[in-house]
Amino acid sequence: MVEKKIEILEKKLATEKVAREKAENILERKALDLYNINLELKHTNNNLKKVVEEKTVQLEDVFETILDAYILMDLYGNVLKMNPAAISFFGFDSAKEKFNVVDIIYEEDIEYAMTSFKQLFEKGIFLNFQSRIYTKSKEVKWVQINCSLVYDADGLPVFAQGIVRDITQEKINQEIFNQQKRELSVIVDNSTFGIVLTEQGRIIKTNKAIQKALCYTEEELNQLEVNDVSLAEDKERSYEYMQKLNSGEIERFSINKRYKTKRGKIIWARTSVAGVR
Repeated sequence: MVEKKIEILEKKLATEKVAREKAENILERKALDLYNINLELKHTNNNLKKVVEEKTVQLEDVFETILDAYILMDLYGNVLKMNPAAISFFGFDSAKEKFNVVDIIYEEDIEYAMTSFKQLFEKGIFLNFQSRIYTKSKEVKWVQINCSLVYDADGLPVFAQGIVRDITQEKINQEIFNQQKRELSVIVDNSTFGIVLTEQGRIIKTNKAIQKALCYTEEELNQLEVNDVSLAEDKERSYEYMQKLNSGEIERFSINKRYKTKRGKIIWARTSVAGVR
């Protein structure tokens, strides 16, 4: 009876030993697999770290060398980082002093700026924002800004970044051009000579003198072509000169030609034509 129990215990122990050995083998394999996975992860992380570092260096290079001003700010407008172009343009250096973009916006443009910032938070971007700002030295500058939000891994906005371009000289040039255009319009409108501006034969602008001579309003003439008010017999000669003018063979020409008024009257006019290139 005792021997039988001993035999049963020995078999049980043998079975447990085999099971334990199998479990140990499984654990060894799993440990080896885990070790290999750790090695792969370490290798992957090292590669990832290298890639991130390389990208960071590349971004830093771009950040430092971009010609336009670049600023990075928090969602409240506090500037966190600036590239050299931004420091030079604004006169502020975020590494040495704190400043907020709202504080440097020209008073009359604040409402428009707030509307654009609202669009930034709603759509994540705004483009071609144009406004006046104050530099640190209180100089007023015109800027064009393209701005976008920067999101974290969870898709939440954390920063805003903007490219700022100085368009002050462009605005000055445009105002000079507009002023000259206004002055020229006054001269043209009050000239005693009839003046007509055409494009490919289509009338696009006339002055009061030619409107009176042809008995048409400005709006009516803007719906016509030169041929509509020219006598048919004179069209061929005018066409030859216009071909030479368009080809650059001549810069201007003068001819005597006849025109038809709105009332059907025929008038002779000495016509001088010059190309605007």
